[in-house]
Amino acid sequence: MKKNSRNNGVDPQRRSTLSDLAKELKVDTSTISLALRDSPKVSQARKEKIRALAQRRGYVPNAHARALAGGRSALLGVILPCSAIPFYSMMLDLLYAQAAKQSLRLEAQFHQWDQGLEISSIRSMLEHQAEGIIAFSSLEDPLRTLNEELFVDTGAPICFWGRQPDGTSEVMDYVRGFVTVNVRKGAQMAAEHLLALGHRRIALMPCDRRTWLGKETSLGILEAMKSYSSTQLVPVSLPESFSSKTEGAESTFERGECLARQFLRLNPMPTAVVTTDDTNAHVFMSVLQSAGMRVPENVSVVCSGNTYYSRYGAVPLSCVSMPLDLIAAKMIALVTGPTKETDHREHIFQPEFISRASTAAPPVAARISSRQRQEGSSARAREIA
Repeated sequence: MKKNSRNNGVDPQRRSTLSDLAKELKVDTSTISLALRDSPKVSQARKEKIRALAQRRGYVPNAHARALAGGRSALLGVILPCSAIPFYSMMLDLLYAQAAKQSLRLEAQFHQWDQGLEISSIRSMLEHQAEGIIAFSSLEDPLRTLNEELFVDTGAPICFWGRQPDGTSEVMDYVRGFVTVNVRKGAQMAAEHLLALGHRRIALMPCDRRTWLGKETSLGILEAMKSYSSTQLVPVSLPESFSSKTEGAESTFERGECLARQFLRLNPMPTAVVTTDDTNAHVFMSVLQSAGMRVPENVSVVCSGNTYYSRYGAVPLSCVSMPLDLIAAKMIALVTGPTKETDHREHIFQPEFISRASTAAPPVAARISSRQRQEGSSARAREIA
């Protein structure tokens, strides 16, 4: 097709997009989006130039087009890894309840920890005219990975479960915030509970200090241990040779089983375990039972999350409780409420600790062994002096 100089190469039969406007003015699509939404981040002179071009090109944002075509879609999208993990299924229920209060519908899609599938799921949500998206993302840094044009051409906002990536100085208007929990504080409370019961050798599983979750959990436990003597944090990680034979949610249970068997190989064996979620806790207890061990008689277990499975399992789990209902309400509010500068930030909820049947004082033999090690250490210190 021969280019029309008046349209700068844009097919007059095709609706102009933000990319077309940005290309003609040699600016980013985000600048176009901000200007059309009257953001103070764009100068008045540039706003007027962009608006004039948008008017000449007949540009109409998708969100406005939907309104002209018959009002709101009343649809929110939720992107989750899977529904088999208790935390995600419970969050989906809570988000549904919060959305219903505003007469909104939810559409859920699952990415199974596949980044390509996650991005295509978000694109699909936007194509279904979702007015906002809540993402429990598999992306380490979604701000760098997601294509900005997925959002700026629709005006649909998104919020993420998790912490805001380090080094993020400016977040675009379509990102309404990151919602998370004070993981370090929760781990500290879990460790303090176990230490007060008499445990001194505590395992963390899974332990991956390369991740933010693993690092913050380790730091929280170590902070609690500062007030006690003869303590040890024992990391339990997957062996480098581990390769999952399954995919999706099942691979989570397979990894949990491998971690539990790694724990059973420890010598001496820790008397308590802190797990990052109740899925790993339940898999761990199942493996312990098959090895002839019981919770909490042989090993105490603490998890994080406080889902229904934590409360009503055969052995109710002591846990770091997250205010999941408040978290769900906040996430819905972020993608449905008015845009504010303060929305584009990290929203950190504080946990509380709940003691249940999965924790108790360590076995007598372990307490004696711990006291003997401490006495031996004191004797050696006196000899050196």
